[in-house]
Amino acid sequence: MSTRSMDPSLRQPTDMPTGLTIDQEVRKHIAISDCSSAGSAWRAAGTLSNPDSTSHTYDLTVFFTTLGATVVAHSSTRLTVGAGGSASWQGDVANKTHGPLSCVLTGVAQH
Repeated sequence: MSTRSMDPSLRQPTDMPTGLTIDQEVRKHIAISDCSSAGSAWRAAGTLSNPDSTSHTYDLTVFFTTLGATVVAHSSTRLTVGAGGSASWQGDVANKTHGPLSCVLTGVAQH
């Protein structure tokens, strides 16, 4: 059995959102096209399409994780998309750790 120490900079944030849900029907219309480190920030970005005949406001939450699935940050974004339209979205957080990361869409709500 191998044991490895966790990098002390990889601590789970204490301000993590709770009670997140994912509306699976809405999730089908969201794409993440960018998950990267850009200088002093991590960025998750993509597009959201609204196939409905009315405008909606959406709340998206992304967890930034290490490749070992440790959550190290999160970003919440709210956007409004017109009927039949699409929009770009982006969530940035301060980059406090180094190394590869993953962006996981963990919250999707339509209002």
